[in-house]
Amino acid sequence: NGTIIIEKCTQFVKTDDCQMTVMGRIILRFFYKVWFFGAIYFCTSWIFLIVSINS
Repeated sequence: NGTIIIEKCTQFVKTDDCQMTVMGRIILRFFYKVWFFGAIYFCTSWIFLIVSINS
């Protein structure tokens, strides 16, 4: 009948059913090409979380 049902992307939905955001696509491309920035970003985000929780 042509009805399209839109569902939120969660961990229980297949990845083929989800649409990646523009920002997610930009970050993925950047970190794929320059992997060490991705590693730095990952580590600094964990450091920020740990410092925020402990203060």
